[in-house]
Amino acid sequence: MYEICPECGHKHIVATLERGTVLYECGGCDWYSAGADPFHVGAWSVRIHQALAPVDILQSILTAPEGAAFLRPRLRGVSYLSRPIFPLESDLVGNEYVRGEMDIAQQVYLRQMIVLSASYVELILRDFFECLFRAHPLRMNQVLPPKDSNKAVVSLSEIVKADSKEALLAGLASQAAGYKASGEIDRILRELTADCRIQLDRPFLEDLRELKELRNRIVHDDTDEQVTFAKVHSSFGLVLYIIYVLSQVADTYKIPCWDDVGFTEDFRIKLAATTDQCEEEAV
Repeated sequence: MYEICPECGHKHIVATLERGTVLYECGGCDWYSAGADPFHVGAWSVRIHQALAPVDILQSILTAPEGAAFLRPRLRGVSYLSRPIFPLESDLVGNEYVRGEMDIAQQVYLRQMIVLSASYVELILRDFFECLFRAHPLRMNQVLPPKDSNKAVVSLSEIVKADSKEALLAGLASQAAGYKASGEIDRILRELTADCRIQLDRPFLEDLRELKELRNRIVHDDTDEQVTFAKVHSSFGLVLYIIYVLSQVADTYKIPCWDDVGFTEDFRIKLAATTDQCEEEAV
């Protein structure tokens, strides 16, 4: 949230996380600031990379030419693969048959990974908006007002049940974030990036709309279209890009962020390298 000291202009700002609060301190003067309930950019990036690790493992097994021969004697579980229903020439099903089942398993898993990536977009957006409303409670006036009103209204029962003002605002922030994240996600992100004048490095909104439509076809239409490993990697790459964009939005809106793994800077460097490479190829 702070890269330059607002008091002396010093560029060395030290950020630490203590009991859920980010403390910003200037290395050149006595200025400091604190931000509670930060948007955990680093933690979200780690979760996404952890979700991709099983993809790499399964891709290595499912696409290896010797994968069926390796897997066949090690089959475990309750399906007919480990205990064949029909008598076969051998005690176990053959390699060719297992290869066919592996191809089916690959598609089942990859489709679910598309669904998971779309779910992560919604979860990350909800978390971001909760941090936004905790940092700027008055912004909830735009989300929680009753019909024919432009201001949020809190019922007496909510006030009485709340343990404190902070607890009441936290509950309202969670409620408002749920409303916001359940809307048209591409429209929401379009508004955020336009409001913050963020320069996008890819057809961000189009990619997001494509992901949402593919997710809906998988979940609701039982589509038989093939999903590739490259498509899954691209979808999770989009999720990482959303985290990066939201970190920029958070910086503009002065929402505290915590990035203990250096994701934002690392992603910025990779984007710059990709842009340079594209420019060189275009020459």
